[in-house]
Amino acid sequence: FLKHNLQRFDTSFEKHKGSIFYYIPVLFIGLSPWTSLLIRYLASLKEFLKNFYLFGSIWFLFVFIFFSLSGTKLPHYIIYGYTPLFIFMAIKFNKKFLNIPFLMFTILLLLLPIYLHNIELTNSTKDLIIKSLLPYFGIGYFVIILLIFLINLKNNLFTLGFSMIFVLNYIGWIYAHAREFPVKEAALYVKKHNIKKVVMYHLNTPSFNVYAQMLVEKRKPKKGDIVLTKLNTIKNFKYKILFQKGIIVLAKIQ
Repeated sequence: FLKHNLQRFDTSFEKHKGSIFYYIPVLFIGLSPWTSLLIRYLASLKEFLKNFYLFGSIWFLFVFIFFSLSGTKLPHYIIYGYTPLFIFMAIKFNKKFLNIPFLMFTILLLLLPIYLHNIELTNSTKDLIIKSLLPYFGIGYFVIILLIFLINLKNNLFTLGFSMIFVLNYIGWIYAHAREFPVKEAALYVKKHNIKKVVMYHLNTPSFNVYAQMLVEKRKPKKGDIVLTKLNTIKNFKYKILFQKGIIVLAKIQ
């Protein structure tokens, strides 16, 4: 109780930290494509700080300020303040121009692969992450995002909401696969080659244990250890690579 409440507030756990302004972009992106309604509520905040609306405004603002001051920050923490916000946004609902934030968002998604394909890549950790994402931004990606853009030109409330759910899950699927597949393949490599012991270093991927059907130690590797880590971390050791994909490396310490 003390660790996951008081200590999480006082310090950042597992490097989940951010500035006092962390939840401002989280709020605006998290409520897209209804962000224009959020702006209308904030612009009218004075009228929402009285009568029945005062309770809901305190609810939302308390959650927003409390977690902005917290040492540990994660995007979903602020969801606890969304309930009254949804009510206030509904009060300020105006269908006119409602699709503009979403259409701007999809334009950015169309430009993202063009940007990723045209930047100069080296072998840094950041570049390796980009390289692992590139295969998911092919012709199919452009077709899907473009169709969603065209569908929502009519500003239909139902298609707008459904499209936003789909787009966020689609982008999440791309990120999850690019991040998770190398871990899964490393685990299958361990299983196939009957490796009995693996050390995990500067990495937190519990799914490896599930795929490899084994438990790993989390510590600094020693001579003879087989270690699962990141490419930029393994460079601090003398090693022989057994498996490498993206930034994930399975290596034997020499």
